[in-house]
Amino acid sequence: MNKECDFPGDGTYEYDSYNKCPLTELGIYFASVINKLDTEKEYSFKKNKDKFYFTRNQIKEFEYEIYLNIEKNNKLIDRLPIYKENILESAAFAQYYYIDNELKNVWLLNMVESDISQRVEKWRHYKIDNTGHFKLLESISCEHRNRKGIVKCHNG
Repeated sequence: MNKECDFPGDGTYEYDSYNKCPLTELGIYFASVINKLDTEKEYSFKKNKDKFYFTRNQIKEFEYEIYLNIEKNNKLIDRLPIYKENILESAAFAQYYYIDNELKNVWLLNMVESDISQRVEKWRHYKIDNTGHFKLLESISCEHRNRKGIVKCHNG
């Protein structure tokens, strides 16, 4: 993730910042990922004895989740909801993810999008430890439009 992205709460982006942080690209990418998930288990990654696969849970018509599951010796060790989407009439709530190539870290980005703005609500960083479990390393929550109209993010 590009650390220069500040994602202002009012939805206005400077041109240079927008090119570095194109949130619309996230929605397009993840929509294609969801459509590729089957109900059958298919291992996507392997690391030592750990096997990684994705599952999809349809909650309502416009609400679903994708889980990253870790299996060892044909037993589920841990799972993490890495993608969520809930589309309402006025806004869409989404959680996007990034998994590094070494299968050691997972980052989650929660945001709210509407026709007039996009705003980040929370960032989380998980480590996949040697036992095949997800460990939360950092959680940053963002408060939007405080009394002074400033967006503030803090560990939380």
